[in-house]
Amino acid sequence: MRKFVHDDDAWAVGDGSRRIAKTYPIIRYAEILLSYVEALNNLPDDGYSVVDPATGATRTIRRDVAEMKKYFDLVRWRAGLPGPTITELNDVEEVQKLIEQERMVEFFMENIRHFDVRRWGKYELYDSQPITGMNIQVYSSSPSQFFQETPVNHSRIKTRVVDRRLILLPIDLNEVRKSKSMDQNPGYQN
Repeated sequence: MRKFVHDDDAWAVGDGSRRIAKTYPIIRYAEILLSYVEALNNLPDDGYSVVDPATGATRTIRRDVAEMKKYFDLVRWRAGLPGPTITELNDVEEVQKLIEQERMVEFFMENIRHFDVRRWGKYELYDSQPITGMNIQVYSSSPSQFFQETPVNHSRIKTRVVDRRLILLPIDLNEVRKSKSMDQNPGYQN
């Protein structure tokens, strides 16, 4: 993991060691591109007609494979990887799988996955699977076994529970009180 690590960072304590200050992007261009591709992928084939209030012109927006390929390729080519084929892009479910995989890799350790799996409705599916990692205890004796996925054997992880209320965030109590018809999200108290 080399994200947010600078070559001049020194992690030792004392003796003038320091870490270089780094900016943290609030949103990255790759996130905009992948979100656009995801939005295009989820449009119906006949599309939506939108009227521009300023000019009165009508524009129809529909699932456009060429447009999806163009913007997906921008993300992949930056990393030196080939983009998806037209055959892959013609299948809606296949494109969704590609987007999910690409977002998982592209935004690793950027706290985006938490919201992605909830938006896709796959929170319970992903969080109910056992957490796996590399077995660091065998590295010195058998480096090849280090790269085999091993379930994390820690009591806090083994006994975790997938809680449906964590799909939605609670609504601020002041906002709920402003509208008598508004209810708090499931699992939270008013």
